[in-house]
Amino acid sequence: MEKTNPFSPTFPVNPDYFANRNEILTSFNTALKRSVKSALPTPDNIAILGDWGIGKTSVLKKFESMMLKIKKDECFSVIVELGPTTCRSFPAFSKNIIEDIDTKFTVTAPLISKIRRELKDWRLKTIGWAETSAERKIRSETPTFTLKQGLIELWGILEKSGVETAIIMLDDIHYLAEKYPDGLYDLRGIFQGLPKYGCNYMLCVTGAKGLFTAIRELAEPLSRFFNIKYTLQPFTLEETKEVIEGPLQKAKINLKLDEDAITEIYNLTAG
Repeated sequence: MEKTNPFSPTFPVNPDYFANRNEILTSFNTALKRSVKSALPTPDNIAILGDWGIGKTSVLKKFESMMLKIKKDECFSVIVELGPTTCRSFPAFSKNIIEDIDTKFTVTAPLISKIRRELKDWRLKTIGWAETSAERKIRSETPTFTLKQGLIELWGILEKSGVETAIIMLDDIHYLAEKYPDGLYDLRGIFQGLPKYGCNYMLCVTGAKGLFTAIRELAEPLSRFFNIKYTLQPFTLEETKEVIEGPLQKAKINLKLDEDAITEIYNLTAG
């Protein structure tokens, strides 16, 4: 039987083979358990920063896997992939979030049948494709209102299906900071306002290392909003050994690397 290669330089790490970053995972585990349903939720917001290729998306994938194991049928998550085009304006940014929520969400199998159809209808209504001209006159045209109202209505769908915690993960949020810096203020305002409607959304973002310092006036408010923050650093030699040997063992690949080989890999990859 052919063995699965647990290493890929072009894709995020399979959560089953994820190794190290224990402090980050412990913080997420605590935040997830603390994120309980209440009349006025107080969810944590998490920022994972670091250089390109250091493993930020892999951390989000691991979060998603952990969430399913801990919360099971009581959770909903989505990883929204951002880029220069989708962050050129707040309307484009909002539309991308709404579309990815509908098409890339992760839940347990029993929940899929409960929410699949309703999510499709929700997306069409929120983006506006299914609205009549009369409905368009009633609804506000501001993109921040559209996204906020859409998330409130989404929570109604999730809550009646038994979901207690929803996690929206925005990958590469620095593109929004570069293309439309005020969008970060808008995003913060939306998620700060959602709990008063009973919505229990955790917001997780990844971004470039200097995200909170590149735009000085954003640094303090964003740092307060994202109350859990980590900057990923390159692995030490010992950590490099762990991320090599751990996945090999989990994949049941009988391959033993000596210390010289591990040191060479560490030197070539700079951790």
